[in-house]
Order: sequence, then C-alpha cells, then structure tokens
Amino acid sequence: MGITGDKDCLVIKDGYSGLRAFYPTPTKDAKETVAKLQHFSGDRMIKRLYSDRSGEIGSALKTLRIMPENSTPGEPANNSVAERNNEYMLDGIRVSLSCAGLPACFWVFAGPHFALMSNTECTATHPSPWYHTHGSEFHGQRIPFGARITYRPAETKGIEPSKMECPNRTGIFAGYHLKPGYSWSGEYLIWDLDDFIGVNLAADAPASTIGRKLGYAHVTKTVEVPDEKWGFPLQARHEYFNHTLEGREELAKMGHFQGGVAPFQAPPNHVDVQPEASGVPPIAPGGSSAQGSGGGAPPLPAHFDPSAEYSFRDGQWFKKDKSKRWYNIDAVSYTHLTLPTSDLV
Repeated sequence: MGITGDKDCLVIKDGYSGLRAFYPTPTKDAKETVAKLQHFSGDRMIKRLYSDRSGEIGSALKTLRIMPENSTPGEPANNSVAERNNEYMLDGIRVSLSCAGLPACFWVFAGPHFALMSNTECTATHPSPWYHTHGSEFHGQRIPFGARITYRPAETKGIEPSKMECPNRTGIFAGYHLKPGYSWSGEYLIWDLDDFIGVNLAADAPASTIGRKLGYAHVTKTVEVPDEKWGFPLQARHEYFNHTLEGREELAKMGHFQGGVAPFQAPPNHVDVQPEASGVPPIAPGGSSAQGSGGGAPPLPAHFDPSAEYSFRDGQWFKKDKSKRWYNIDAVSYTHLTLPTSDLV
C-alpha cells in the first residue's frame, strides 16, 4: 500500500505522442478508471483504446463511449507494448526511490514524477512527448525526485517564522501538480525536511508505520534549486538502515524481521488509555493529558483510532493488537512492495 492509502495504479501511454501517465488509485474499479482517463485526456478525444480484458477498463470505455481493442488471452506478445511500458515505469520508480532515499511505499509520488520526467525529456533534434501533446516544451524546472530544494510555505500551513527569520525553508521535492488534460498547473509538490524527523526510511517500511502526514505534500509555485550538484538529504539515513550492519541491527531490535513489530509488555507504571484497564479516562483527539500512576500522557494524536487501546511509555505510543499484544507504533514490520497495474495503452 502507498503512503497515501492507494493500493492500485493505472498506467497509460498515448500511442501517438508517447505521453505516459501513472495514476495511483485507492480501488481498481470502473469509476476510478473513468476519472483517470478523463484527467489524462482532458479536452482531447480518445478514438480507440488498446488494453487487456480487465472488467473495470471495459466498463469505463462503455461509459466514455471509447472503442476498445483488447489483447488476445494467453498471448503476451499481443500486449507487448503495455507490458514494456509497465516494466519501464517500474524500473524507473525503483531507481527514483533508491536515489531519493525513500521507502517503497512512496511509489505513489515516485510514479507520477518519473512519468513526467520521461514525458519532458527532449533533445535538439527530438521533441518530447510533452511537445507532441501540447505543442510546446515543458516550461517548469525539471527537478529530481527527493532532491533538496528551498521553498516558501503557504500561510495556511501554519509555519510562521519570526520577523527576523528567513521565510524560506528546506524541502524535499515530491513532484508536480497536474491539471486535467495532463497539463501542468505551475505548482510543485514539496515535503518539508522537518516532516521526516523520526521517520523510518528502511526500503520496506510499510506506510502504516510512517503516518499519514507525508501522504500530503505542500503545494507551492516557487522553488529554488541549488547552484551546485543535486543533493538528496534522505539518502544518508536510507543507506544506514538498508546497507549498514548497525542499521540492520537497529531494525532487528525494532522487530523488523519478525513478520511484525516486537511485542511489548506494558510496565506496571504505564499510562493506559482504556478506563476498564486501569481506571484512567480515555484520551480523545486533541484532549487533555491522561493521568495515571506513572505520570501523564500527551493527547492522543488525531490520526489514531480513538476506539483502540493505547499506552504511552518512554516518549512513545504503543497499541494493543487483536491478539492482545502491545506493539510500538513507531516500529516497522517486514513487507514487500506489491504494485498491481492495469495494462493500458
């Protein structure tokens, strides 16, 4: 699952221009397929669409009144263009994530970014797919995924520097905001560097252990790029967790290689959120700290499930799972990225 909660994706390639699109989707159904096809085409007309025989694509084409041309079942060669496009996208996403120093669950941002980089690549003699689609080359800055940039956050983000403090902040580049018709809005997607404080960057860290905050990127129209070579601030921690013995040992202590997070036995002086467990009143999102025999706990974070059972110990939150075992919410579990795709050309 991606950091945004999306589980599937729709991969598109225009046969005329070579324009590619990568759309993460929460579900694999006709409604999502219709929405993504409409976003890709905009005011342009799709006369014929070649795809596999998936039911959701067939239903979407009936809704949009587009002529289908399906591949022959059991004959991979008949769908070779879509297969090569999928392989091309997957290879590019993996490389982008590795260079950026981000876990695989960030594929929902790496995929659209890599597609746009591919669409805007041109030479003096060969115009880009973007040019063949829109009639002019891409006029934005082409910035690597995960690169360090400087930006000024919007006032709505609640980041208010003092009058004497520089209003610009260091950010991590996340991508581009696209409008219907696969055109650029002139806005960039940015994560603030501070958003990654305490985040586990192991390659297979699941989205559930990272939190929802990073599923939403800042939107800004102005970014500044370094004059020197590109820097990738997250690479050092990514390398530590994935390619050093010390980092792997630290992950092992967190229960990373045990098919889940390490179980936790609540100590006698723990602060329990459930009243039936210790008489401590539950902590509601944004509520006051609960008091117990071991001291106080901070308010329950807003993205926590208020109906679940939590405990606060040594500055960390723990949650009781269905088997009545405690586990550290900040720990990681071992999983592999699975990225279902729909073949669509």
